[in-house]
Amino acid sequence: LRMSNLVVAAAGGISANGLGYRGGGLLTNVNPRSTYGWGPSGGTCGNARGGGGGHGGEGGNGWEGGTRFSTYGSASYPTTAGSGGGGGYIGYSGCGGGVVRVTASGSVTVNGTLSADGTRASSYSGGGAGGSVFIECGRLEGSPTGLISARGGDGWAPKEGWYNGGGGGGGRLAVFYNPALQTNNPGVRFSTTPGPGMEAGRMGTLFLPNTLFLGEALGNQWLDVRVQSPGFTNWSPASLDVRDSRIGFGANQFDLRVAGALTVGSGGGLLLYPHDELRCGELMLTNGGFLTVYSGTNKAAMESYGALVNAGGTFAIGPGSWVYPYSNPTNNGSALFRVRALKIAAAGGINADGKGYWGGGRGSPPGTAGWGPGAGFTYNARGGGGGHGGAGRAGEEGPGGATNDSAAVPLFPGSGGGGGYNSRAGSGGGAVRVAAEREIAVDGTISANGTNSFEYGGGGAGGSIYLDSYYLRGGTSGVLRANGGSGYSYSDNRISGGGGGGGRIALHYMFSRAQWTCSVNGGMGTNTTVFGDPGTVYWIQKPLPPTVFMVF
Repeated sequence: LRMSNLVVAAAGGISANGLGYRGGGLLTNVNPRSTYGWGPSGGTCGNARGGGGGHGGEGGNGWEGGTRFSTYGSASYPTTAGSGGGGGYIGYSGCGGGVVRVTASGSVTVNGTLSADGTRASSYSGGGAGGSVFIECGRLEGSPTGLISARGGDGWAPKEGWYNGGGGGGGRLAVFYNPALQTNNPGVRFSTTPGPGMEAGRMGTLFLPNTLFLGEALGNQWLDVRVQSPGFTNWSPASLDVRDSRIGFGANQFDLRVAGALTVGSGGGLLLYPHDELRCGELMLTNGGFLTVYSGTNKAAMESYGALVNAGGTFAIGPGSWVYPYSNPTNNGSALFRVRALKIAAAGGINADGKGYWGGGRGSPPGTAGWGPGAGFTYNARGGGGGHGGAGRAGEEGPGGATNDSAAVPLFPGSGGGGGYNSRAGSGGGAVRVAAEREIAVDGTISANGTNSFEYGGGGAGGSIYLDSYYLRGGTSGVLRANGGSGYSYSDNRISGGGGGGGRIALHYMFSRAQWTCSVNGGMGTNTTVFGDPGTVYWIQKPLPPTVFMVF
C-alpha cells in the first residue's frame, strides 16, 4: 500500500490474519494428519498433534509432531509470510499470517489495528506463525489504542488449558520512521505474542530505526517483542522497570547494564537470548514477573556459561515470580547467575524442568536417540531413558543412557530419552548454577526435572543444581529437585519406554541452616516397579578462611 498519509481509526484496521502459508492438511487430497505445514518453517507431525509454524520466533512442539525449530526472514526488512502448523487427525492446522506493507511519504496514524496474525489450529494440530507488518513513513502517530501485531496462533486444545498441538511462533514487525521527524513516542502497541500450545511458540521481532521509544519504564506497549535497531548491541539505563510487557533486546550477544535496580513486576517479563549478558544492581521479580534466559553454547576460552546474569546486589524472587533458564538443547551451555545474594520466597523459584538436552524426536525425526552425553537410545521405538547422575532405565527396544558429569561440581543439563514411534521423548532437566557472594536463601523451589515421554519414548534425565555461597538458609518449604522423567505408558501397569535417571545437586557453603528437601529420583521405567537410577546430592562444606594473629 503506497500513499501520502494513512489513518487507521479505532475499531478499524488492515488484516492479513491467516493469509500466509497454509497449515498442514489444506489443499491436500490425503488424510491431513500425515502432512506438514507449508512454508520454510512449517510445523511437522509424526502422525497427528502437529507442531506450530515458525517465522520470527520458533514454533512450539506438539504431542506427536514437532517443528523445524528455525526462524527465517529479515528482521529489518520483513516481507515474508508466516509458516503453517503441522496437521492433525481430521482437522486443519493453523495458517500463517500474511504480509502488510505500508509506504507513506507523510504520517501513519494507528488508533486501530494493523495485523498479520497466524490462526489457531483445529482438531489435534499446530498453530500458524505470525506474518509480517512493514511500515515506512515520515512519522508514526496514534495512541495506545493502536496495535501493530504479528502474533502466533494457538495450538489445538480439546479443552481449556489442555493442549495437544504446538503453538505458532511470533512474526516480524518493522517500523521505519524518519528519525529527524519523529520526536515523540505515540504509545502505539507492538505484539508478536506466540501462540500457547503443548509447547508455546517463541516471540518474534520488532525493528525500529533508533531507540527513541525505549525508556526506563516499559509498560504495555511491548507485548512479546524482541526489539532490534541498527547498532543496538548494548543499553545502559540508570534503572529499569518492566511491567505489563514482555521484551527482549538486540540480535546477538546483547549487553544490558542497569546501573541501579532492575524490577520485573506484574504482567512483566524480561527475556535474554544466547550469549546475552545482564548486569545490574538489585534484581527483583515481583507479582508474577518473570525472567527467561536462553543459553548459547559455552563461550570458548572463557568461563563455562552460555548466558550471564550478574547482580551486584540482591536477586529477589517473590511469590508467584519465576526464572526460566534454558540450557542449549544440543550442547551443555547453560546460564550462570552471579549475585551478591539470592532470596527465593515461598511460591516462587527457578524452573528448569525439561530445559536441558532434547529427547529423541525433538529437533530430529521420531524414533531417534536423545541428545546429550547420557542420551537414551532406541532401535525403533520404546526408547531408553536419559542418564545423568543416575543411569537411565532401558526401554523395550533401546538401552538407557549412562551416568555423566561431576557429582561435586555438576554443570551439565540432563540428557534426553530415546524416541518413540511418532513423537518426541522426554527432555532432560536444565542446569541451574548460582554463585552468591553472601547468601542463598530458598523458601520456594528450584527445579530441574526431566520431562515424561510421549508415545513410547524414554523419559528425560534430571538436570543439575549447583549452588555456591558463604551461607545457605531456608525453611522446610524450600525444595530442590532434579528428578528423572517417566517413560511412556500405554496401559495402567505397563510402561514401554525407560525412565530417566536422577540428576545432580551440589551445595557448596561455609555455614548452613538450610532445611530444604532435596530429591534426585529416577523416573518410572519399563513397568511400574522399575525406575531409572537415582542421582546424587552433595553437601560440601568449604574450609573456613585461616585466622591470623599478629603479635607486636
